Amino acid sequence: MTVPTRATALSLSIALAALSIGLLLTRGGLLAWLGTIVGVAMLAKAWVRPGDADLKWIAGAVVAWCALWAIPLGAVHLGWESGEVVVIRPVDPVTGKVLDLRVWVVDDELTGGPVVFYDGSRDRLAAIGKQATLEWVRDGIAHRSRPTLHWMDDASPELVARISGLFEDKYGELDWATNAFFLFAGRARGRRLGILQLGPGES
Repeated sequence: MTVPTRATALSLSIALAALSIGLLLTRGGLLAWLGTIVGVAMLAKAWVRPGDADLKWIAGAVVAWCALWAIPLGAVHLGWESGEVVVIRPVDPVTGKVLDLRVWVVDDELTGGPVVFYDGSRDRLAAIGKQATLEWVRDGIAHRSRPTLHWMDDASPELVARISGLFEDKYGELDWATNAFFLFAGRARGRRLGILQLGPGES
């Protein structure tokens, strides 16, 4: 193996291992574990016993790893989008920009308005709950209402059971998409789940 070829193989191995370890530490997931194992193994091989095929193998591993991200997560995205989706537009607490967040929605007859689950950082969820008015879009029509946030961990068991039941009835057949996402991509550290009551909206 020539010196430039070996250096390229080592660089690709290090890049794959470093990126995968970073993902493993921040969110976990099967793909992060796979990338870490392959990256470290190829790095050890190219360092200890360099061979002419090392560059081809590590380049193929990087392409395959990227494809494994694209294919299952693309399927997950299509699965999520096959159910009814609304767009909520909160203000980002860090940048001050208005975000477009696509989420599933159910209608809670008890409160008379739509309800969404949102899985996000504690700061973002808290900021959404504090907004006096939140814009959200359903069926192409923009609404504005005052949101009410319930932390999943602190909400009453009755509320959690009622809203969870509504989501199960409406999106139960699409649970595979969420389960596949967490299996392959993991869940970012420090995220919390909130129940966000949008309330009756004014167009």
